[in-house]
Amino acid sequence: MRETAMSQSKYPLGAKLLLAASAALLLAAVFHLVGYATATLGLDNSSLVPELKSSFRALWFGVSLQDAVIALLLVLAAVRPASVSSAAVVLCSLLPLLQGTLLFVLAGSTVNLWLTGAAAVLAIAGVALLGGGRAAPPHADARGALSAHRTR
Repeated sequence: MRETAMSQSKYPLGAKLLLAASAALLLAAVFHLVGYATATLGLDNSSLVPELKSSFRALWFGVSLQDAVIALLLVLAAVRPASVSSAAVVLCSLLPLLQGTLLFVLAGSTVNLWLTGAAAVLAIAGVALLGGGRAAPPHADARGALSAHRTR
């Protein structure tokens, strides 16, 4: 008896959770960028020196870019689990969570905290369900080829 295409899944649940975490992080990045217009208006009306204004703008974009890059890492971990170590995924997932917590404490941004918190929980659960997706050490193939060559 053949299974239908709907019942077959290309990705296991862990990979789907990583993809959901990636989507949450991308949404957090977009949400953060949308707030840039308001922040810029506040900066322009402040008495800060131009260097501090530029630093603030760079930090604002840096947070959004960090979320986007980590979201791409989570996509890679979902699609090719062996290419990214589980420790790297967990540690990179904690960065946006810490950033969201700081934004909540210092600026009262609850949306960013919920999005980054959800992304961290989903990513950690995804890695746990995938079984850790550990990448093989770079020398593993060379050792196997060498031992196979010696036995000939």
